[in-house]
Amino acid sequence: MSRVFICDGCGKPSDRELTCLGHVVKRDYCADCLLRAEEFRLELEASRKRLVEAFKIERESLIERFQSDNFKLPDVA
Repeated sequence: MSRVFICDGCGKPSDRELTCLGHVVKRDYCADCLLRAEEFRLELEASRKRLVEAFKIERESLIERFQSDNFKLPDVA
């Protein structure tokens, strides 16, 4: 029995199993499209890390501003 795989990136059929990427919406990519999908994934992860770091800095600033005189803030240990 033969199987045909369809690349979610370019739509081309392949007789080989494709590489699956994604956590919520998984997609199958041929070797050519995998490069583009991986580049997107890496840049998205870098963006996420930058946003997390910026959030940490802003959060600390807010805690410093509002937490005085032993005032207990919600969700701050």
